[in-house]
Amino acid sequence: MAIPPVSLALASIVAAIGLALPAAPRINARPAPASTADDSTLIAYTVDSVRVVQRLSPSTDVVAVNMYLLGGARQLTAATQGIEAMWLTASKYGTRSHPDSTQRTAWALTGSFFESDLTSDWTMFGFRAVRDEFDKSWDLVAERIAQPTFPAAGVSTARERLQASLKVQRESPDGEIASVADSVAFAGHPYGLSPYGSEQSLAGIDSTVLAGYVRAHAIRSRLLIVVVGNATRAQVEAAIRRNLSALPVGTYRWTPPAPIPVRATSLTLIPRRSATNYVIGVFNGPPETHEDFPSFSTATALLGSMITDAVREKRGLSYAASASVSERAVVTGTLYVSTPKPDTVVRIIQAQIRTITDPDSLPAGFAFTSDKNSLQFLFRRSTSAVQADALAHAEILQGDYRLAVNVPRRLRSVTSSSVRRAAAAYMKNIQFIYAGDTTLVKRSTFTPVRR
Repeated sequence: MAIPPVSLALASIVAAIGLALPAAPRINARPAPASTADDSTLIAYTVDSVRVVQRLSPSTDVVAVNMYLLGGARQLTAATQGIEAMWLTASKYGTRSHPDSTQRTAWALTGSFFESDLTSDWTMFGFRAVRDEFDKSWDLVAERIAQPTFPAAGVSTARERLQASLKVQRESPDGEIASVADSVAFAGHPYGLSPYGSEQSLAGIDSTVLAGYVRAHAIRSRLLIVVVGNATRAQVEAAIRRNLSALPVGTYRWTPPAPIPVRATSLTLIPRRSATNYVIGVFNGPPETHEDFPSFSTATALLGSMITDAVREKRGLSYAASASVSERAVVTGTLYVSTPKPDTVVRIIQAQIRTITDPDSLPAGFAFTSDKNSLQFLFRRSTSAVQADALAHAEILQGDYRLAVNVPRRLRSVTSSSVRRAAAAYMKNIQFIYAGDTTLVKRSTFTPVRR
């Protein structure tokens, strides 16, 4: 397998998108300022207690803005699941300056793209615009955070849309098993609550409940603003003072959620009549700040490649087989497969895990997988929008936006022995969820992998 061409391509992409690769910092520590001293385009500052990370790109006409409300699932209870999804959705039906349909009309006239993201760690309101529409687009989106009016008709429409989406998910085998997987893997943890809510919780959220929640939770200490593109610092500071400085400061402080308690391997069965059967396996991983994370990420990507090859390509036992790493503050790895022969496939997956942890049989492809991960990271960071995502991800989950540029370097630092150690340390105590014909599986098949 030829590795050099991939490495050369990696260097070319680094140069093309202007990402510096400074010396890797000590894990869990902020890098020395000198490591990014030459990147004068990347700055961070605070405006009226609102944290801002900004990459200045005057050579482009595009600007990407992400406004994060931090906290995610930890802001929720069983009764308020989905309340920030309702906020995000219902706010487009009216704000103080643009009531009812005038909000949507004004937004359409900007020609900008509204972006949003609901995760277990944050809710994001954002937009992608050309430079000339920055101020108008900012004002309209910021008003949805700071000044939503939640007219009854708009809230009802938002609720119906969110409930319809949940119903579609519940009726889909993939959607159902994914939802159950989170509730099982994160039982007793905030991540066990859904940021999209349930049909029952959404039914109890009306205009009054929403307005009360916004008064309590729309605070400046929860906000992180990330701006990438052709907007000046002065523009951003003025925009924050126009729309967000009147919000209460509050006392919120981001800290990582508690890790998931280690539990023995388990199997949850969901009897279901369908054309195929579905298996998800969730296992704990190290935080992104941990020195094991690059090796864990590479080991999981390698496992995904091996599962695809062994299950789908060689045996034709699945149309979808994979392994992936979650991008959340509490990191997990996830196995996924759909198959008519679940018992056979799970045994194959167990064998692939044993192969990765065996010092005599680790595939040589781990080095290729590491470079491939670096390439994929850089491709995903080649636009203003995804650079904004990367900066926010590093600032929130790793504690320093400057660490965003070190991801490829960390991924390339892995060795065969570190991949093996990470696989042995983390690919165990797997929480399995199975949806399908329960007569086709034996619980003994899902027992812990023997080393």
